[in-house]
Amino acid sequence: MTATEPEATYPVSQAGRAAERSRLRRVRGGLGTFIRRSPLSAFWGCIAAAIIVMAIAAPALVPYEPLKSDFRAMTKPPSERHYFGTDQIGRDVLSRVIYGSRASLTVALGAVLFGTTLGALWGLASGYFGGRFDIISQRVIEFLQSFPDLILAMAIAMALAPVSAPSSSRLRSPAFRSAAALSVRSCCR
Repeated sequence: MTATEPEATYPVSQAGRAAERSRLRRVRGGLGTFIRRSPLSAFWGCIAAAIIVMAIAAPALVPYEPLKSDFRAMTKPPSERHYFGTDQIGRDVLSRVIYGSRASLTVALGAVLFGTTLGALWGLASGYFGGRFDIISQRVIEFLQSFPDLILAMAIAMALAPVSAPSSSRLRSPAFRSAAALSVRSCCR
């Protein structure tokens, strides 16, 4: 017997298969437990997975090109040919929705990554520097969290979007202010 040629060979493949089967059984058992304990979460997890798969496989799934116009099928209702119908210039709406999911998921993933990275770095800096920086950053975050999300989004959109003179003068009019005050009062009761 030499060091390079062992006398007995061990059935590694059988041990590897048994470990793989055991791991597969544990995963299957964990998924089964999750589905039994939280069926609603499992259902929406399957929906989210289907949307992600649809976005990745968009070129293979779309029935028509999303940007190709068919002027004979302009503004058609849903039919056998176009399941979601067509838009004003004859583009298939289903194809556009499937391709649009790619952009939506990209923006969502980018926003989550950006927010998580920025929050983690801000938290690390706040913990590292401490003192006044920590207190000021806490107050800024509490101030931002005190606004409802929709109103904050509208304020940011109004601040960033260019406003033409006629529309801005409409916003300053007393009629607009009284209508806005009435809608806020009726909304907040």
